[in-house]
Amino acid sequence: MKPLDSRRSVAAALLLCLPLACAPSLAATASVMSYVDMQRDLSQLGVGISCAGNSAGFECDQAFDAPLLASDIDGVNTRVDFARALYRPGSTSVVPDGVLTGNARAYATAGSLHASVSVRLGGLGYSPGGGIRAFGYAQVEDRIKVTSSTLAPGTAVTFTTHLDISGMGQGDLYLRVRGSRDALSGLDQVFLDSTRSTSDTASLEDIHGQFTAYVGETLWLDYALTAKARAHNLSWQQIDTSNGRAAGSDYGNSAYLYFASADPTVQWVAESGASYMTTAVPEPGTYALMLLGLPVLAGMARRRTQRMATEAP
Repeated sequence: MKPLDSRRSVAAALLLCLPLACAPSLAATASVMSYVDMQRDLSQLGVGISCAGNSAGFECDQAFDAPLLASDIDGVNTRVDFARALYRPGSTSVVPDGVLTGNARAYATAGSLHASVSVRLGGLGYSPGGGIRAFGYAQVEDRIKVTSSTLAPGTAVTFTTHLDISGMGQGDLYLRVRGSRDALSGLDQVFLDSTRSTSDTASLEDIHGQFTAYVGETLWLDYALTAKARAHNLSWQQIDTSNGRAAGSDYGNSAYLYFASADPTVQWVAESGASYMTTAVPEPGTYALMLLGLPVLAGMARRRTQRMATEAP
């Protein structure tokens, strides 16, 4: 597993400690946020962002749903669109010195997360505008109980988890599983992993791993996805004046959470009603072996075809 960055992800900073992010939920919950704004200080990547108030400099939408149910096929979603024209002080021209446009979307259902953003900066590179940035954030918390039709309560069971992500661009992916193993210490961490992409042309990696659970216990799930992008006018050149600068991060059809157990009698009962259980998830090494085996299978098939053609009357 990859070590968790001390920043964890932009999640906590974006939501400013909403109940969803700060304490175990009493029901399955979802929180989503879409945010686009003019970025004057290019060193700031979003710390302290919230939807409080309103300004000509940003567009923001935030939604929170509790309880989150798998039967809610529409899920919880937000979307914002941003468009601003900038003029230098004293300008009388009808042509703006800068044009900033962007959009952000975030969407969550029980078992899946989706987020996509895009931004564009055009015009003459008006310095006070700095740039434009966007965030799309989706988080789900769920509680699940481990059950079995044959195993006794307290029996240890090994689970494989797979948070499957697809898309491209800057972003963060996060998964945590906690259990109430000691009544005196609250929730104990059972599984924790995250992955990050800092490039517009790279992709977030899937999260794989294993952990031990016990029949009859309740576990808390917490998984989150952030998509982010920005464009700025530092070192603006003539080609930028002609074409502008754009960036995007698209994980809009994206992160799905699965668990598997080698014992077919073991099941999860999710508070949201989501079905996280699936057949055994292959480990990354298994995928590599499968890929290595494909040429062998192809060669065997080719030789068989040649042999049949030779033996044919």
